[in-house]
Amino acid sequence: FERKEMAFIPGTEKEVELIIHQVASMIKIFREADRSGNKRLKQWAKSTVDHACRQLEIFISPEVSVKAAKLASDRGYSLKAMRWPFQDYAFIEGEKKKKQLHWEHVLPISCLRSRLMEVQDLENFELIKKVFLAYDIAWITKEENEALDRNKYRKQRPENPWEAYKNVGIDIVGKSWGTST
Repeated sequence: FERKEMAFIPGTEKEVELIIHQVASMIKIFREADRSGNKRLKQWAKSTVDHACRQLEIFISPEVSVKAAKLASDRGYSLKAMRWPFQDYAFIEGEKKKKQLHWEHVLPISCLRSRLMEVQDLENFELIKKVFLAYDIAWITKEENEALDRNKYRKQRPENPWEAYKNVGIDIVGKSWGTST
């Protein structure tokens, strides 16, 4: 599975384009602060880039693992419309809250930032947009998240981040390498 276009919710293209331009501006500030030795400004720019990248999830329709979809379906939920806060409230067993789902950045924010920082020509929107093709969100089970962590995918991903899912046996609904429902 590899994206040919951005995974953003239809109708949000203009907002996402504006955000991508702002991220490019923040990277320019980061680089200038790094060159001049301004640690405070560098930290601010890095934090701003991270926050902007993280908040892109607002514009994403999440993918769902087969196991997470089954877990939710068994409890009367569909995860395609659910957002991050849902993971804290969805499944309460008895008196004790037990999280069973994980809202996963398919490409961790630190990886996305690193890839963006590698773009030399920040005036070339298509180059920056290409980096964002790897950005995606997926609902997975806590056990599937632990499998990613055990296989050292917590902070590092292959060029195509979906390969990490394939490598640890996480099937995504409707994706060609695994079971689809």
